[in-house]
Amino acid sequence: MTNLLLAIEDWTSAIELGYNIDIIYTDFAKAFDSVPHNRLLVKLESIGIRGEVLQWIKAFLTKRKHRVNVEGEISSWTYPKSGVPQGSVLGPTLFVIFINDMPNVLQNCCKLFADDAKVYDKIKTNGDTSSLQEDIDRLLQWSHTWNLPFNEEKCKSMRIGKTTNTIRYYMNEHELETIEEEKDLGVIIDNKLNFHTHTSAAN
Repeated sequence: MTNLLLAIEDWTSAIELGYNIDIIYTDFAKAFDSVPHNRLLVKLESIGIRGEVLQWIKAFLTKRKHRVNVEGEISSWTYPKSGVPQGSVLGPTLFVIFINDMPNVLQNCCKLFADDAKVYDKIKTNGDTSSLQEDIDRLLQWSHTWNLPFNEEKCKSMRIGKTTNTIRYYMNEHELETIEEEKDLGVIIDNKLNFHTHTSAAN
């Protein structure tokens, strides 16, 4: 709720000042399964988690073995090198710790909730979009450094405001899909910010 309220307040204030808002909705590829254990442990140590607690978390992450059963055919056991256990309290907490520094590399506003992340900036001219593209490039660099890839096919851009968006944003060579509405943490946000689509869906 806080995430949505703060974002909508930013967007409404910008529109009242005559700006548009461009939003980049990101999507991690198999987010909770992709977190590399070694890099996660580095981040945990960097925020002061050391000693027995760090060793306990390391054991929690690495002392697991998996195998697959398909129609009675069972694979051999394997020890995964990435992923945080889902269905646990600690798993989502570790994921949040892992991505919590991502906004620090960006120049525009970034809102995080679990594996949902959106980056946005107010736009008055097409030239104002360059900082947002630069932030997409920074996201890609962060992703490469920490080995947590984005699903570029599912990342999208949306403009809220009166001016149609003729600018295209890119992740690597992939052009992001331009959308008119997006379900943002359970609320359908549309490009007019009037919530008609959401209220219709709720009725």
